[in-house]
Amino acid sequence: MLSNANFQALRVLDLESSVKLRNCYLQNICHLFQLRYLRIAASSITRLPEQIGELQFLETLDLRHTWIRKLPGSIVKLHRLIFLLVNGSQLLDGVGNMQFLEELSGISMYNECTKKLVKRDPDSRTHSKLISSS
Repeated sequence: MLSNANFQALRVLDLESSVKLRNCYLQNICHLFQLRYLRIAASSITRLPEQIGELQFLETLDLRHTWIRKLPGSIVKLHRLIFLLVNGSQLLDGVGNMQFLEELSGISMYNECTKKLVKRDPDSRTHSKLISSS
């Protein structure tokens, strides 16, 4: 779907589709190294590529309008992520160590990682300032 040669300097990507966007179209998204903001609004999307963690400058990841229930393990490599907005996704170990994360919204409260994160000191700089669950 995306030719990374034409979009290497892209900083904001807002993908919205009712049916045409497919999981396989997101494979090259990881080559957009300058990306700061990524919003995917397509109910047909059920997973992200594992390489999503290579987007080292990503600050906002908005997946609220997808059917992604399990985030890839590499998500914890997004050290500059400030906003992680999901729709019932389970958290992974390591999300609580993401130092810049300020808002975590739409998480599933039914796994141990989420329960541990919510129980921690809310004033700690290494944990989210706002946690909202679904």
